[in-house]
Amino acid sequence: LGDGAKWLRDFFETRLSAFTHKELLLDWYHLRHKCANFASMICATREAKTALKKTLSASLWKGQVDAALEALEACRPQTKNEKKLQELIDYLRARKPYIVNYDERRRQQQYIGSAHAEKACDLIVAKRQKNRGMHWSEATADALAALKTVMLNQSWDLYWQKHQVLPLATAS
Repeated sequence: LGDGAKWLRDFFETRLSAFTHKELLLDWYHLRHKCANFASMICATREAKTALKKTLSASLWKGQVDAALEALEACRPQTKNEKKLQELIDYLRARKPYIVNYDERRRQQQYIGSAHAEKACDLIVAKRQKNRGMHWSEATADALAALKTVMLNQSWDLYWQKHQVLPLATAS
């Protein structure tokens, strides 16, 4: 699950190309939020904006990107900002392979949002490493994130119990 960023799509396509069982999904929240923001810039009236947001949400919730693109093209004659309209069309076209049937995934109790991953990132990285004046190399940031993950999962104590070894902090 991702927010649609180009670097994430590039990483998925290049660095993960050797993996055969992989899937990248555009997070429903980010997709809906992007469409709502652009609808405000595209439509001239509140009623048109509400109608466009409803149409886009209904189409994209079912994974019907072509129907959403048709709805956007139908707005072209009365749009107040042609550039923003084209930007949203380009956004959806570039992310079409990653827009799925969110309704079906929800019914199958599969994730459609990245909130869990974003919260994990917040707990593991942001709270510890994003303080004023801090600078991290990639290696030390990764190592600290790994240690924080071990701590949050309480797997440090499990390791010591499994190997019947006392950690240095409790040795007497």
